Amino acid sequence: MLQAALELVRKEMEEALMQETNVGKKTVIWKEKVEMQRQRFRLEFEKHRGFLAQEEQLQLRRLEEEERATLQRLRDSRNRLVQQNKVLKELAEELEERSQQPALGLLEGVRGVLTRSNAVTRLEPETVPLELKTVCRIPGMREMLKKFQGAIEMGTANDSTFSHFILLGFSDRPQLERVLFAVILPAYLLTLLGNSTIILVSRLDPHLHTPMYFFLTHLSFLDLSFTSSSIPQLLYNLSGQDKTISYVGCALQLVLFLGLGGVECLLLAVMAYDRFVAVCKPLHYMVVMSPRLCLILVSFAWGCGVANSLIMSPITLWLPRCGYRRVDHFLCEMPALIRMACTNTALIEGIAFILAIGIVLSPLVFILVSYFYIVRAVLSMQSSSGRHKVFNTCGSHLTVVSLFYGNIIYMYMQPGTSSSKDQGKFLTLFYNMVTPLLNPLIYTLRNKEVKGALRRLIWGNVGLREKL
Repeated sequence: MLQAALELVRKEMEEALMQETNVGKKTVIWKEKVEMQRQRFRLEFEKHRGFLAQEEQLQLRRLEEEERATLQRLRDSRNRLVQQNKVLKELAEELEERSQQPALGLLEGVRGVLTRSNAVTRLEPETVPLELKTVCRIPGMREMLKKFQGAIEMGTANDSTFSHFILLGFSDRPQLERVLFAVILPAYLLTLLGNSTIILVSRLDPHLHTPMYFFLTHLSFLDLSFTSSSIPQLLYNLSGQDKTISYVGCALQLVLFLGLGGVECLLLAVMAYDRFVAVCKPLHYMVVMSPRLCLILVSFAWGCGVANSLIMSPITLWLPRCGYRRVDHFLCEMPALIRMACTNTALIEGIAFILAIGIVLSPLVFILVSYFYIVRAVLSMQSSSGRHKVFNTCGSHLTVVSLFYGNIIYMYMQPGTSSSKDQGKFLTLFYNMVTPLLNPLIYTLRNKEVKGALRRLIWGNVGLREKL
């Protein structure tokens, strides 16, 4: 019986120890959850403190502008009254002086004085309202508090999906918005015209049915799509007060931006390989760069770019944001969306960095190696005309690579909070608008074949009209 009792006590001890261990584990888990929630609250309140600081500066700026405008109106009104008093004083002095003269002196020129006296009209001071238009209120405070309440009630639920986002863009600088609209609209139209021209000329002129212009056609199509994925939305936001974009629109913008940007990085590497074969192995060029290989290379570029977008877009969109929907950018770009997250983003930034090495850095290294061999081959050429031709064709490609890759590397090799927000906006605008605009100019101004194809196409149409 003692043995049975001992066994029973031991079992009870084991169960008690197991329960103690479980309680210890639950205590650790609970502390971790509380710490995560504490960090979440801190991050969210920090974001709203930043938002309130921005609103404070905006309201103070508006109040200062209103103060300057009202003071200027009051100064102008006072200056007009001072001028009138001066004229009246001069007339009064002249009338007083004449009234003290003899009768003959009094009559001389009195008509002119009386006419000027009657012509003086009494100025009424300008009515300047002294009530302030700029009042102390914080836009969206009620909605902000509701977001806090919803975030607290939802606990650890994932609230990364909304009906819409707000693209702040350049809304803190209204005057800059008007200037940007006036500049971007014609630039966008010129981008559409220039890249469409490159595509049409490359397809219609038989002399340009070569691998180089096959790749250039795809580059122009990419530039058209890349720019059109965000510039129309930017123009809409710049033209009015509405800065919203639907969640679906934001997701589509992110998918297209990441996908098309990745494809362009790889396509520029493919074009560098094409130039390498053309310069270093000219006799085997048409054999090596067969239509089948060109199609495979382009398909590879498109496939990798799309795959990169399909990996990073869902991860970025699913990040918890605690009800925060104000995107501090003019488009739904990955670094801006990562900055909105109210959780630790080290993992996703690491994934983005690794993919950037494959999509951005690896093609760049390949381009640099290709041009190292191209330069070595050019230096060994005896013909100066051959060198000039190579420099013309390769120089265009190198210029495009420098414009595109310089901005991409700076933006995507340091995502998240490490990059300056304002600097990031202008850099994104540069490679989203300026680079696609300059690409057609670079390839037409520096390339005799494209200029010749344009002339043939234009003169051919003129001759056809004359025959008709």
